[in-house]
Amino acid sequence: MDLLTIQICMKKLTRVLMIAFLSAVIGLQCRHHKKWSEEKLSELQALFNSKNYFVLKESLKGKPDSNLPIILYYKAAVESAFNNPEKSNQLLDQMLDINPLPDSLLADNWMMKMNNFLRLHAYSDALHAADRWLQIPDLPVEKEEDVRNTRIIVDALKNIPPQRIKKYGDSDLKLKGTHIDVAIHNHQRDYAFDTGANYSILMFSEAKGLGLKIIKAGFDVETVTGKTVKGDIAVADSLKIGNMKFSNVVFLVFPDEALTFPGGFQLRGVIGFPVLEAMGELQFRNGKIFVPQDTPDRGIQNLALENLTPLIEFSYRGEQLIGRFDSGADKSVFYEPFFRRYFSNTVEPSEIDTIKSGGVGGIVAHPVYKLRNITIEIADTLLTIDSTYVHTTVLGKLSDNYLYANIGLDILNRFDQYILNFKEMAFIIE
Repeated sequence: MDLLTIQICMKKLTRVLMIAFLSAVIGLQCRHHKKWSEEKLSELQALFNSKNYFVLKESLKGKPDSNLPIILYYKAAVESAFNNPEKSNQLLDQMLDINPLPDSLLADNWMMKMNNFLRLHAYSDALHAADRWLQIPDLPVEKEEDVRNTRIIVDALKNIPPQRIKKYGDSDLKLKGTHIDVAIHNHQRDYAFDTGANYSILMFSEAKGLGLKIIKAGFDVETVTGKTVKGDIAVADSLKIGNMKFSNVVFLVFPDEALTFPGGFQLRGVIGFPVLEAMGELQFRNGKIFVPQDTPDRGIQNLALENLTPLIEFSYRGEQLIGRFDSGADKSVFYEPFFRRYFSNTVEPSEIDTIKSGGVGGIVAHPVYKLRNITIEIADTLLTIDSTYVHTTVLGKLSDNYLYANIGLDILNRFDQYILNFKEMAFIIE
């Protein structure tokens, strides 16, 4: 064998050995990365499932940017939770550029986009996202029902312009219990305001009395009694609250009997989250709500959103928990996860009582355990609740059973002054 042949063979052998070495190193790195990813992704998945966007946000901080589709999805979920639906959709678009995505993750992408577009009042875009979701085969039946129902709503709204607000100065709103004065098409009314209401609501006769055009939709709403109520839609061209004027405000319209309760009480109208969120900041003090014309920066994020439901952090026994922020509820209650976590091993069956609660569709009884002198911490403030209830069974869908409490007015009214800032998602006690 001549010298040239030997040199060529040596170069080939060196190249083979180098490729083998690099392959081993890359494989080792991949194995370590895979192990880290599995552990980390499992942690992130648990935080996402429990809707703990506060810790999820921190867990995604300080990490190298990743093009893993699931990481982009969690980042999009955090942006959506802290009221940045446009940024959330940008991240979801980056996900869609990565092919192929598993069908389940692709479906999650389109569902989040659908909900983001709803938040932005971009109804035709939400309709497109719903249709893309429905094109994916073999998806969970429960989610399909939700998407089909949402599709009915956005299809009815597809030609409606987005909700808009104009502020003509600061607004001082007088509170009448849980009601505020509003004017719809120059008709003066006082309606309940409710951060826990995903949409604003009207009774059918009220919508007709206001001269609103009712769009027949026929979407389904499952009531607290387990029955289903059909709903339609009305859009107010003009809604005035204080020195604020809203246009293209969507109301869900329900039959009068669905909003009529024992004793003859009727819930004629509710101003829900989309209107309240558009106000920017609400300052509660001395039986009034002050809405500044210019929404200030607060530098705090202790509120989050699950679609159109405001969530708040609170702690019990030093553990951080997630509750719904619900200004439409007179009394706070705790839910089954709270009972299971702290009381299920110590409470006797004889100590279980029942309470009745109402909503769209009527009144229903629930088994509960009475809590006395329970201390929680909210917005860095300790407070003791003399008496309240914790539900001992799951309410609604199992997939929604991540909430530990519903924080209502009995807690909020303990504070002389508090602020809701939806621009930065902050709850501040002053």
